Amino acid sequence: MRFAISSRAEGAVRDRLPPRRRIIAPKSNQTNYVHNPTTFITLYYKTKLMTLTPEIQQHRKSTHDIAPYILNRWSPRAMTGKPIKDETLMSLFEAARWAPSSYNAQPWRFIYAKRDTEHWNKLFNLMGEFNQSWTKSAAVIIILIARKNFEHNEKPSVTHMFDAGSAWENLALEASHRNLVAHGMEGFDYAKAKTALHIPDNFEVCAMIAIGERADLNTLPENLQKMEVPSTRKPLSEIIMEGKFKK
Repeated sequence: MRFAISSRAEGAVRDRLPPRRRIIAPKSNQTNYVHNPTTFITLYYKTKLMTLTPEIQQHRKSTHDIAPYILNRWSPRAMTGKPIKDETLMSLFEAARWAPSSYNAQPWRFIYAKRDTEHWNKLFNLMGEFNQSWTKSAAVIIILIARKNFEHNEKPSVTHMFDAGSAWENLALEASHRNLVAHGMEGFDYAKAKTALHIPDNFEVCAMIAIGERADLNTLPENLQKMEVPSTRKPLSEIIMEGKFKK
């Protein structure tokens, strides 16, 4: 049962919550939140960020305690083809904007195209047949690029790709929080992207990203349906080494 709050508190909560989100709480807790929209909002985000989705519970298990929203992020391919609001898209870019970077240089740039616009084919045609088979149902396609040199002195930024990856992860986590697909890929023509999109030589093409509303896996080509599950990860023993490199 959804609990009632005063009109003033309800307005404050409605203004600050993402669209079409509802908070469910036991009836016994209604009194605690009636006149406290801040607590109301905190409850929503705590519930949203600290709960594993059913599909993640089935396919993923961390060996150490981590925040559930990290496990909840994965890369589906099935999308509805429906557009997403500009406000929603800008929120994804806003999340990316707050990523960390060396010297706070923020080398990342995002070139995007919304479906059914004049820009769509220019980005869509950069991909190979495999990625086109499922990104055709995306709402937005993005190319992530990174500035190779620092702006303040034009010296090479060794970490420009590392920094751009941080921005991508922020975007992906925000998309997951909003129940949107955010799928990164390398299966496209990098050289063609440079020329077709007029990307300067002092920028490096990093990856493409497909964004959209999730759809049932049956909307995918048959060969992709069996891949539509959250993937696992290598054990820590294979990726961490104390003191020196070990094979």
